[in-house]
Amino acid sequence: MLSPLSLARPFLLLAENFMNQQRKASLSQQPIEYVASWFSKIGSWLEKHLRLVGWGAACILGVIIVGTGLSLYWSSERARGLEAIRSGLVEMTNDQTESAITHFALAAEQLEGRARQLALLKLGEAYEKTDQPDKALQAYEAVLGGEGDEEGHYLVQLALLKLGKTAEESGETEVARTRYAKAAEIEGPGQSEAFLATAKILEQVDDAEGAKSYYQKFLDSGVNSPLKEVVEQKID
Repeated sequence: MLSPLSLARPFLLLAENFMNQQRKASLSQQPIEYVASWFSKIGSWLEKHLRLVGWGAACILGVIIVGTGLSLYWSSERARGLEAIRSGLVEMTNDQTESAITHFALAAEQLEGRARQLALLKLGEAYEKTDQPDKALQAYEAVLGGEGDEEGHYLVQLALLKLGKTAEESGETEVARTRYAKAAEIEGPGQSEAFLATAKILEQVDDAEGAKSYYQKFLDSGVNSPLKEVVEQKID
């Protein structure tokens, strides 16, 4: 008589053979199925995020366009400002001061930094020529508004000398001394003039020692001036 195990053995062999065939089919299809699954996930992600990606790309493109536009605009404005300064200088040479004022005022509005300081300095000089001292004073004061290197630039020095002279003529001795002394601290074409102007103001307020110190600075600067002998006599 056959045992139950003997009767079941053929069915177990058939089941084992079927499972082996399925496992082989699964192993042979796994790489293809993996790749297909990967592409399916990418497609699903892109579908979900396509709108977000589109908005991001649009924003980046917008920033690039706006940045380029602003750069071109400021370059154009600077070019117009520099041309206005050139035109103003030409008008000043031709004694067309009123016209020069228009050009310098336009340049001061469109420029920044030292170019703006130059426009303001020339604007102040033009106002002086047309007997508008208050407006000239405002222009010179505006030159002093620079920061960093612009604060110690020779254009600031020249503006300080103008302001010192205006204060001196108005009887504001202390203001004049402050302006001249500040101009004397800046290296530039007006430094020797600032030394002498400061010394002169100090003489007016009976500060002989202070005046001598600025006269000595004038001599030490090595400037070739016809006033050199006069200054040497003041120190002796």
